[in-house]
Amino acid sequence: MSEEKIQEMIGILQEANPGEDAYLAFYENCIKANRCGLERYALELLKASMEARRNTRTQPLRIDTDWISGDTGYLFPYIEFDERSESVSEEDSVKDTVYKVSYIVLCIAALTIFGIGFVTIVNWCCSNG
Repeated sequence: MSEEKIQEMIGILQEANPGEDAYLAFYENCIKANRCGLERYALELLKASMEARRNTRTQPLRIDTDWISGDTGYLFPYIEFDERSESVSEEDSVKDTVYKVSYIVLCIAALTIFGIGFVTIVNWCCSNG
């Protein structure tokens, strides 16, 4: 998305959502929020996106979380920038590799057993015929 479109969206959200009624709370397995809270958090994330475009940050970006309900034990006041285009955990990568290798070994074993069976049938037919 272009920087101009993001800036336009930031302006629209700032005008439309004064934030007095915003409610957002992070819990272990869900986020509870009203419409204003979601829009205000979206505004904070869009601002962080603009900051990431402007310069490469090595320090986490502090976002405004004073309005977010903090009594849940889950609060994310910082955004750490990461240039990866997708998030793949190392554990998932290892699992995928194990599955791929297992599949290849299984296919080779099946082809080998099929080949041995075919050769055995051909030899049996030739010796009896």
